[in-house]
Amino acid sequence: MADLRPCPPAEIAPCPVRRHEPPEVAARFHFLTPGRVVGFARGRGVVLRQYRSKGQKSPMITALRLGGGITESPASTVTEVSDRVLDCVDAPVYPWCTPESVEELLHHLEELPGRLPELPILIPKDDEPIPDAIVQTLGDFCLSNLSFAFRLSEGLSPRLQTSAGTASTRQIDPGS
Repeated sequence: MADLRPCPPAEIAPCPVRRHEPPEVAARFHFLTPGRVVGFARGRGVVLRQYRSKGQKSPMITALRLGGGITESPASTVTEVSDRVLDCVDAPVYPWCTPESVEELLHHLEELPGRLPELPILIPKDDEPIPDAIVQTLGDFCLSNLSFAFRLSEGLSPRLQTSAGTASTRQIDPGS
């Protein structure tokens, strides 16, 4: 007779999901806040909310477009992030802001000039070295904080002062 036992369940190890979004999108996503005026390939709009999709965890936005449509689109479709933020009264459900706020946003969106100043968004590059001026500034900052810690330790008990203060002096003092 054939063996009719059910097959044992397959052991599936959970796989951590790594987001592979372009650095431009990752840098831009933090600025896509409610009320921010953004540009798309065709037209402009106002961000009503930002979120990540459920399955792929892709960065997404809900935007009020110039014609009055409310669309959900990937953050990668945003071509420019302007330096203009309009007042938006948030709501917990769709359309993510109050009806009065939608009307006011549409009115302001129609009156905006054709060109708006854009936000300068810095895109980090992994292979780009840190400029020497920044390294020098960070070094000065660390040295000033160490000397402050040394001056603070001078007020400690003699036992703590000898253990903390002399070690700090040797590390800070470039002449020794």
